[in-house]
Amino acid sequence: MLMGLVALAGHALKHRWLQNIGWLIIVAQALSWTGFAGRSWASIGLSPLNLLMPWHMARWSAWVMRPLPKPARKSSSVPS
Repeated sequence: MLMGLVALAGHALKHRWLQNIGWLIIVAQALSWTGFAGRSWASIGLSPLNLLMPWHMARWSAWVMRPLPKPARKSSSVPS
C-alpha cells in the first residue's frame, strides 16, 4: 500500500522522482507476484487459488501508476 501512496503522491504533486520511485517498487512487487504465481502453477497446476493471488492487480497498478511523460519545454520564441 505504501508504494501506491508514494506513486499517487507523485502524481498529485507533479513530482516525477516520487512517481518513478513508487512505480519501480510497484513493478518489483508485480514481478515477484507473477513469479510466485508461475511457480505455483508449475507445482500444483491451474487452480482457483491462482486466480485469487494478487498478481494481476499488481500488474494493473503498475500500468495505471506509470510515470507521466516529461513535460515539453516551452519555447521562448514568439509565434508570428
